[in-house]
Amino acid sequence: MGRSIATRAVMPIFLDDQPFADCRSASHTIADLLEDAKTRLAGSGRMVMAMKCDNRELSAEQLDTFLTRPISDFHRVDFVSGRCQGLALDTLRDAQRELGGTFFMIQEAAQQIASGELSGAMERLGKCLTTWSQIHQAVILIGQLLKIDFEKIEAADQSALRWLEIFADQLRDLKDAVMSRDYVLLSDLLKYELDETLRGWEQVLAALIEKFEQTSDQ
Repeated sequence: MGRSIATRAVMPIFLDDQPFADCRSASHTIADLLEDAKTRLAGSGRMVMAMKCDNRELSAEQLDTFLTRPISDFHRVDFVSGRCQGLALDTLRDAQRELGGTFFMIQEAAQQIASGELSGAMERLGKCLTTWSQIHQAVILIGQLLKIDFEKIEAADQSALRWLEIFADQLRDLKDAVMSRDYVLLSDLLKYELDETLRGWEQVLAALIEKFEQTSDQ
């Protein structure tokens, strides 16, 4: 026979295998518990990295659905935390690899535009724009999370803050040119401006990675 709702509401809730809450109304949701975990971690330099319900780790795709469910649906909830700086370092390394992967794609897109293979060029550019936008957003979020002063980080003779602005401007120009099918402007951007911006961003990511690596070694 199953537990009553009232009994199931009093359930083990763990943060890094340590109990941190065990008395919640059955009407509360998993999202409420997540907020409790975030509050507990505030100021610790750590953040929630993973969540388990009844020993089942939730994927990113499942998260939105599970967050709205009442805690009475489960017998146990676990939250796993990790160091914010470690997460930031992993994210930046991934971004560095993703950025490097777009260099060849851009060369191919430029060649395709020149030869009139516009459909293939637009497909490659679309993928690159998505990757660059994600990298740009990831760097901004890391800055907010870890309170980074981008103006004090130098890369390619400019501050990281200035590179953030340049990259954002160039992303807008590229997106506008793609949307308007302005192939002349696209060709000019790819030939004369984008390479310098991407090289600058490569150095920004390298500078941020070096900063976090030095800190983690201390």
